[in-house]
Amino acid sequence: MNMRRSCNHVEAAAALALVSLAGLGVVGCAATQRPPVVIGVPVPTPEQPQATPPAPTPPLPTPSPASESRPVARVGEDLTLTVWTEPRRLPAGGGQAQVIVRVLRRNGRPLPGVEVRVTSSSGTLFSRGQILTTDDRGMTRDSLTTTGPATLTVVAGGREQRLELLLGGTGVDD
Repeated sequence: MNMRRSCNHVEAAAALALVSLAGLGVVGCAATQRPPVVIGVPVPTPEQPQATPPAPTPPLPTPSPASESRPVARVGEDLTLTVWTEPRRLPAGGGQAQVIVRVLRRNGRPLPGVEVRVTSSSGTLFSRGQILTTDDRGMTRDSLTTTGPATLTVVAGGREQRLELLLGGTGVDD
């Protein structure tokens, strides 16, 4: 290996030192600012600390049975509860549907902050049955993944509504 070719700015004495270090498997060049290499693997310098791998993402918390069984809070005023899915019907093999909930006052104005729980007779809900809360528009949503038909039950502010999600559609609103 010709040290002068890779580090041509180094004086003869320094070149001899590089040759002796090369015998140990360490080669570097102070003149060209190249980091040392150990048998072809870069060695981190103090200016280049070795990267630490990112910490693993913690798993989502598992809902406790107590929070799943707690009823949603009742609302002190009369409300209108509307529930629908998008798409309205899933393809024959199943799939994913968004469950959309809208809670309005009797006068048609949105009712924010209402607790909502969605449950399903089959499949998996993104919320896992935990309580959701309506936004400023009086809306919240969940997602159901299923391979079979499902009966959705939505409880909001003391009202309950059931909805059948059927299979056999195109997966588009039909």
